Amino acid sequence: MIPVLPPKQKFPSTSWKKEFVENRRKALKRFLVIVCRHPVVANSEVVKYFLTFQGSDAHNKIKEYFKNIPDEFSTCDIAGRTKELVPADTQVQFGYSKEHIRLLTASVTKIKEILEHNMLRCMDYSSDMMQLGLELNKIGNDTTPLGVWATGKSTGWSVLQKGFKGLSLEFSSLGEKSLVQATQLDDMVVEQVNLFLDMLLAYKDLCERHEKGVLQDHQRVLQRMGQLKKKRMTATLKGISETDTVDQLESKILMVTSLTAAPR
Repeated sequence: MIPVLPPKQKFPSTSWKKEFVENRRKALKRFLVIVCRHPVVANSEVVKYFLTFQGSDAHNKIKEYFKNIPDEFSTCDIAGRTKELVPADTQVQFGYSKEHIRLLTASVTKIKEILEHNMLRCMDYSSDMMQLGLELNKIGNDTTPLGVWATGKSTGWSVLQKGFKGLSLEFSSLGEKSLVQATQLDDMVVEQVNLFLDMLLAYKDLCERHEKGVLQDHQRVLQRMGQLKKKRMTATLKGISETDTVDQLESKILMVTSLTAAPR
């Protein structure tokens, strides 16, 4: 299952552009991972050409090179055995699968949001700890002369400064550890969940395209066949064999529709 390519977009601001480019870079990386893991597409000559291509204008070069070569739907061994692979209860299975994918997509989307919020909290915590360590370090390294009127005969301030220096190191360490945790959470957990979500959205998109495309196409064909049948039946000068031919074609289309139609 191949998801759609990450969209391109205009940038309203420079700061937002940087964030968008980074998010799209990650999405494109996930797209390539899915393509390279696909059992059929990964062995496609187009994919191999793209991954090994060196130079500029790859898009047009690929279109030119492969313009007369049929796609994987024509060359794949499975394409010729589609009827054998369609189960008798395909309508029921399609309905179950569609509902299952809907539930999974909703739950995984929530999980992704929770993980992203957790990652952002780690980033904020890291920033706060580092800033706290920086401020304590400034106080600990302050060399401003102090008069007797400010401290009297007490030497406590120098002791406090040493303590602030020590605390600044501890808080800086906490900030660095939190930053590492946030980076690992983003790279190792959030990205894997995003990869799974991309797959689910690809399946969900396939279900929608099946209902809006394939089924509607079948309905349009049935309408045209009905109109053709009506014309044949009203034509008094035509032979009965043409009507029989139309009936046979209509029966075949109805059979295909019954195999592919999803429950309403």
